[in-house]
Amino acid sequence: MKITHDLLTAYGRRWLTRPLHSGTPAGHYGCPVVLTELSAMTATGEIPDVLGWDNRGSIVLECKTSVADFRADHRKPFRVQPQLGLGRQRWYLAPQGVIPVHELPDNWGLLELQASRLVVIHHSGLFTSYYPGEVAILLSTLRRLKIEPDGCVSLKMYSMETKNKASLTLNTE
Repeated sequence: MKITHDLLTAYGRRWLTRPLHSGTPAGHYGCPVVLTELSAMTATGEIPDVLGWDNRGSIVLECKTSVADFRADHRKPFRVQPQLGLGRQRWYLAPQGVIPVHELPDNWGLLELQASRLVVIHHSGLFTSYYPGEVAILLSTLRRLKIEPDGCVSLKMYSMETKNKASLTLNTE
């Protein structure tokens, strides 16, 4: 079976929805909100492959199918300056043996896909996440949902007036 980026993303999404009680601060309780490759206007341009939130914060999974892709990731601005990166926890997810553990950036975790299941190879430490980027992603997500306004909710929603022209409309009661 060829392990593709899309397959890793699907495994990562499923992994984040389940609790990881690892006995380390970087366990998680199962994320009730998980997004995959959601493009949003963030100051750093980061588009995490999988991003989830549990009651303690955010968790980023970066899926890599080759060691070359993994090494290229280190040159991104939000990797060079980790304080601009998303995720209280940060993990790489790759097929078994692709990412050398000794090449992991400080505090990054490693998950491997082995025989159709994910195995924790190295636990993530904890980071200070770039809060404005995470808020931008959450706001973008909320605007895409089809939520009817009520007495408690008022959202600026995306709507398509023409095929190629997007606008915002305020849905309030």
